[in-house]
Amino acid sequence: MRSASEPHPVVAAPRRIRSAFGRPFLLTAALLVVLSSGSSLGQESSFSEIVKVDLVEVDALVVDADGHPILDLTIDDFRLFDGGEQVAITHFAPPDGGPAPVSASAGAARAPENPSGSPAPEDTPPRLVIFLDEVHLTLRSRHLAFFRLNDVLANELPAQTEILLATYTGSVDVLLPFTTNRKVLVKLLEERFSSAAQATADRVQAESLMRQLPRTIESMLAPPDAMEKGCSNAGAVVRGHSSQVLSGVQATVAALGQFVRSLSAYEGPKSLLYVSDGVPMVAGQEVWDYLIELCDGSLTGFSADPELRVLASQEPARDFPSRARLEMLEFSTRDLWSELAAEANTRRVTLNSVQASGLEPSRQSTVDGPRTSSATQAFGQRNRQEPLVVMAQETGGRAILNTNNVAPAVERLIDLDSARYIVAFASSRPADGKTHQLRLEVSRPDVVVRYRRSYKTRSDDERVADGVLASLHHGFEDNTHRLRVDAKRLDERKVALDVHIPLRSLVMLPEGDQTRGLFTLFIAALDASGLGTGIREKSVPVQFGSNENRKSHTVSTVLELKKSREYIVAVAVRDELGATTSFVRTRVRAE
Repeated sequence: MRSASEPHPVVAAPRRIRSAFGRPFLLTAALLVVLSSGSSLGQESSFSEIVKVDLVEVDALVVDADGHPILDLTIDDFRLFDGGEQVAITHFAPPDGGPAPVSASAGAARAPENPSGSPAPEDTPPRLVIFLDEVHLTLRSRHLAFFRLNDVLANELPAQTEILLATYTGSVDVLLPFTTNRKVLVKLLEERFSSAAQATADRVQAESLMRQLPRTIESMLAPPDAMEKGCSNAGAVVRGHSSQVLSGVQATVAALGQFVRSLSAYEGPKSLLYVSDGVPMVAGQEVWDYLIELCDGSLTGFSADPELRVLASQEPARDFPSRARLEMLEFSTRDLWSELAAEANTRRVTLNSVQASGLEPSRQSTVDGPRTSSATQAFGQRNRQEPLVVMAQETGGRAILNTNNVAPAVERLIDLDSARYIVAFASSRPADGKTHQLRLEVSRPDVVVRYRRSYKTRSDDERVADGVLASLHHGFEDNTHRLRVDAKRLDERKVALDVHIPLRSLVMLPEGDQTRGLFTLFIAALDASGLGTGIREKSVPVQFGSNENRKSHTVSTVLELKKSREYIVAVAVRDELGATTSFVRTRVRAE
């Protein structure tokens, strides 16, 4: 990577153009050379070099020690680092009420003056997503969350703020698209929070397993090293539990990640408020901690408890506790949450989180819970809070924890969204799927900076896939190529799709007496419950004689769907030579 001291290359006649899907990106003036009539698509052609440059926009909030936003900073007050190396700030926009950008000092890392100038002020309305993770939300927490959020969402938000309501119940369902209608929103929230719900499955299973662990160990005690053997055998049971919990967390992160990607349909920054009781950072940690306490003698103080009397009389296990602590780390999900944050940053989504359970009572104050130490309880609560903290910290958001009155904090974080700076740079990193770390420094002393700490570079395929997800979840369509999709049911599970593409909408190149083109087809389906098929991708070459009077090209494919369900099918076609993409959707039903 170029160091900050090296001059930034001047891009000859740069153009701001709209990508196939998402924010504008910069493209060098090197364009595709028109092929001569004798060239072949299958042979090497004299294409000029194309250098794609992503504009990475880092939304940053700067507050003083009392939490008040600072609005008078200029571009010269910021230094931005990508992977540890300082990069030139090519675009800068202050928050509402801040000064216009000024020229940087001679020594600052900046690109030469860009003919396109600084980005225009954001002309998109404030957008807030309420995302209810009902897999990790109890009935008690639902009621608390509704009463805490109701007044804020109904009365305290700026009138122009658009709000979307989505839920996760094993799949994502958009209950209400972006709207400013507060009455409809509050009614939907009330209906959702009053519906039936139980304690989250992993918490129920964990408490049940913890109650059984003392008896499980007792049943396997055998001299010599009775506790070592009993605890090792019980550890196998806990491993199975942790694997199951891990699968659930992976599914949650994957679903949330796909939904975040779908928000690329909306220009500008977006805020997402993730509402849950918390999600395990280390799957099954609370059960592991309890098992370790049972085995290392930590619970001898509970020897009067009939459930623990036998174990308290045994010699503690020598080796198992240290092995268990290491094995527990194999079920960490930290990388998943960091990856989610990078995906959100790339699409300018700030992840805020609310722990709906608020201040939780200790297990010793409940009747049915297993007897665990205060340390295990504290570690368990922290374990469920860590993902909420990580997703907020790494996207410049805020985690609202350990409070029974979340309304002021929610109102505050929404108010501060308009106080963010935009600090951007041009990245030529390849789309290799890697997460890149960012660091933003401010010259003003004694301030706190919340900003997007990572990003990923998206490939063209990923941009189109984002558009397909946006089509499924939000109804996004952009039929540049005038596609037509026909669906026909083959049997109770299979549906045939014919995608018709007018050839005059594609860039076609002559080659002798032939005409050739190339496009890529993307297809995905989603049922009413939010369960999808995944995105299928197919490269489709087109070739016909120059004297043929062909009007269109048809691609046929078959989808296998679940019986008696209606599906939304999203179709995207990317013209590989014309660098344009269309998105359409239709409804089909498997009978």
